[in-house]
Parts: sequence; structure tokens; C-alpha cells
Amino acid sequence: MLAVVAAGGRAPESLQAKGIERVPLLMVGGETLLSRTCRCLAEGGGCETVIVLAPEEVPLPEHPTVSRGRYTGAIVDDVIHCALQHEDANQLLISGADMPLLTATAVAQLVDEGAKHQPQVLYPVVDQQMVEARLPGSKRTYLKLRGLVVTGGNVFMVDRSWLVEHIELLRKLFASRKNLLALMSMFGIWFFIRLLTQQADLKYLERHLGRVVNARVRAALLPCPELAIDLDKEADLQSLAPYLDPLTAN
Repeated sequence: MLAVVAAGGRAPESLQAKGIERVPLLMVGGETLLSRTCRCLAEGGGCETVIVLAPEEVPLPEHPTVSRGRYTGAIVDDVIHCALQHEDANQLLISGADMPLLTATAVAQLVDEGAKHQPQVLYPVVDQQMVEARLPGSKRTYLKLRGLVVTGGNVFMVDRSWLVEHIELLRKLFASRKNLLALMSMFGIWFFIRLLTQQADLKYLERHLGRVVNARVRAALLPCPELAIDLDKEADLQSLAPYLDPLTAN
């Protein structure tokens, strides 16, 4: 298993105004979020290699599994480059580095889900009630489905062979992620109508997205709010302040 950690982006302006230039360098329990992420992926995912995608000014954790990958700022191309350079890897765990509550146990549950169901794309989702019970007052983006309200995780697993066979599709998806018309063209207007009217469930999402990306997709409902709670705006800084080391919680 190969892990790839995207840790190159600068913090949003609202956090920079608080003196936080890079979220992955915030400290939790005496280690940076980047270090915590790499450790949890190695321990929970059984990853012998953890590649960090970040510019040179971002220091790497002192961990034997961790090395620096090519960083151009084009996240899809940089992940693909990692996959092409590691032909011995069957799966990739792809992660952000902004989850202060991440645990190796949560990563292990995600990996176990992949071993059990063998999807080509595995994406974790977490029930809203579980997230709010773990971190009261947190502000997440939720998707209302039929009988369920969920938020997405920040660690997912993909089959390496599928990834390298669908490079152009992945580039197109990433380029279109903020363009509603482009997304409607790719996924179909009825897909969005079903989402807006709460007529979609997880099984429908898996089937439809699987057809679009030509993959066996699993949206795994996991009891792991640690995978979904990230820090990317000022409100998150306030709700997560009790977990951050004192010098970084102001």
C-alpha cells in the first residue's frame, strides 16, 4: 500500500490573518498535523512508503516511511506521477494533512473496508450526528440523502491500475470540480435533481458514479468522524482549538 499526502497548499486568507500560513504545520500533541497524518497512514494503513506532496519549505516528518514526492502544485498530475513511479503498489491511500483528530484506527477501518469489498475507488462518508457528537459546534458541508445526512472523509483509497488507466478522466474531473455546468454535463442533470430532492441513497451514488468513472465505487459509511473533521477555515480553528497545542490555538 502506497500513501500519498497532499500538504502543499497555503492556508485560506482567514487563517493566514490568524498567523497560520500552512495548516499541516499546526501542532497537535507535540507533532505537526503532517506528522500525525503520515504516522496514522503508516500504522493504520500498513503503508511502507508515504509520499508527501509539498514544496521544499515544508519540513518532512522524521519517520522512516516518509519521503518527498515531486511537487508542482498540480495535485492530480503529482499524484499520478507517484502512482507511475511505484508500480509495485496495488492501492493508493490519498490523504490531506488537515485532520487534527485523525487516528490510525480510523485509517485501519477504511483499509479493512477496502479489503472486504475490493472496490477500485473507496470513499468514506460519516453520518452528521456522529460528527456533531464527536465535535459539537463544528461546521461541515453535508449531503442530504434519502434517510441519511452525511459528510465526506479526507482519506480515500484507489486502485493503482484504475488510476493510471483513467488519467485524462481524472484531470477533467478535477478541472471541472467548481464548474456546475461542466459537472452536469459529466454526471447528468437528473443526478443533481435526485440529490436536490433527496431521492438518492448511497447505493445509487455508488452505481451512478461508478458508471461515470468506469470503476467499482464504494461510498463506505464508517463510524469514523476523525476522517471527516478537517481544519480549513476560521470556524474550524475555533471548534478545534481545545485539541491544538497552545501556541497554535490562538
